[in-house]
Amino acid sequence: MSYQDSAWSLREFLYHQHDKTAQITVISKGKCFEIELAPANFSHSPSSLQTYMKFMDAICDDEDYSLAYEAEEDLYAWALSPFLPIFADIDPSPSDSNHFTLRDYLSPQIYRYVLFVTHEHLEPRLNYIVPSQSRPNGLDPGDLALHPNWCKVRPEDIQIPGTDYNELYSRSPNKVIAVGTTCFLKRLESGDRKAAIRELGVYKQIETLGLSDHIHVPRLVGVVQDEEQESRITGILLTWVQCGYRTLHCALEPATSFDLRKRWDTQVTNTLDFLHEAGIIWGYVKADNVLIDDEKNAWVVDFGGGYTRGWVEKSRMDTVEGDQEGLAKIKDFLYQGKTF
Repeated sequence: MSYQDSAWSLREFLYHQHDKTAQITVISKGKCFEIELAPANFSHSPSSLQTYMKFMDAICDDEDYSLAYEAEEDLYAWALSPFLPIFADIDPSPSDSNHFTLRDYLSPQIYRYVLFVTHEHLEPRLNYIVPSQSRPNGLDPGDLALHPNWCKVRPEDIQIPGTDYNELYSRSPNKVIAVGTTCFLKRLESGDRKAAIRELGVYKQIETLGLSDHIHVPRLVGVVQDEEQESRITGILLTWVQCGYRTLHCALEPATSFDLRKRWDTQVTNTLDFLHEAGIIWGYVKADNVLIDDEKNAWVVDFGGGYTRGWVEKSRMDTVEGDQEGLAKIKDFLYQGKTF
């Protein structure tokens, strides 16, 4: 089983390592269900509590990601089993999937439940304690001034293409239609504020210096802002790279010609040279952050900063030296097939 079945699709999973509480958010028939789990809600149910704690201990294990992944799937199957009759009985939300917008995605109808376990019996109960205010979307950019060339787009003016209702509500939207064209939507969250501010600053510098025609980097064309929360940015809109989500890491094959390898090398190297001459650090250099489009061109993406072990040493993170180290390993990957 994956993170969905015919009755529901996973939207979000949150948990706390210390108290082993969790919240599973799923979509069913266009409705959103937030389900709270906590050890305190088990009564006279030692076997069920042991099962739950076994799942949570594995999920919280930072060393074994494979074990954590399997435990998540097992937790969903166990915790959601008593909700299946509820999902079956609920009426679908009326909607025109041909005009599904980011506003629809951000504002679904929400049902809040708490899962109680009494005498080993799992009992979903409606949670009538509604949060005093919803968690605000996006982040506040603070003192960062947006570039005047960037348009501001409301969530209701951004269309998300698709026909499967559950998928539209559960899958984080990337490919959208806005400002009259297809764009890549990168959503911004307050928890990633440092990376988001860094990325906005890089794109602003690229726009200010007029580098877009000289580098293989998607262009930022707009930001998503809600009229009700004008101080916050929900996401950024980038020019769409038609690549089928194909990165250099998966595009390179043993049969890939030397000329094509050289082409990708030149495009990435020249882009990085232009960026460094402008005082811009890529900061997250690895093969997975190079897209290969349908015309066999390489595009550099992700300017949120950071590093990936094996590609750049942590001590050289977000430096020119770190970029050069990562670029050298991209070349090793291209020409020698080395993996990191």
